[in-house]
Amino acid sequence: MFDWDDRTQPFDQFVRVHIPNLDALDQYQEGRARARLARQWVLAHPQQELQLWLRKTVLFFSPENFIADAPRTAYHPVTAVVHAAFLLSLLLGVTGFQGIRLHRPDVLLLTPVVAVWLLSLIFFVGYRWRYFAEPAMLMYPFIIGQRWLSTAKATPRLS
Repeated sequence: MFDWDDRTQPFDQFVRVHIPNLDALDQYQEGRARARLARQWVLAHPQQELQLWLRKTVLFFSPENFIADAPRTAYHPVTAVVHAAFLLSLLLGVTGFQGIRLHRPDVLLLTPVVAVWLLSLIFFVGYRWRYFAEPAMLMYPFIIGQRWLSTAKATPRLS
């Protein structure tokens, strides 16, 4: 399943059909040829590429610790709560729910999440990369919760 360069696998056979002199190329030439083939495929199949991005996004935010060459692991409840709280707080901030808005410092805090997510879209989803984003994913719901509580206290209630 993970042998992308195994000659008996469909992916390697596809590459060899489109890059017939693959074995004669050095690493630089092979990299450029594979990049050109990838660009051609993406331009020819934009819908499939968007579906792949969606699947990678779901994998990135799934609360499991995926290891490529090991059996699947169960969802971890703490990770599930953290990811759900992060996505909910991000949704609240983007939609402006009850006056909660994204602030400039939020961009700095969310930069690791965006960077790691983009790396996961470009390459394979790496759960070890996600470790760089998870501190921000843990802190952001608390920040949004604090803003929500402070706006709730500031607005007078009608009795």
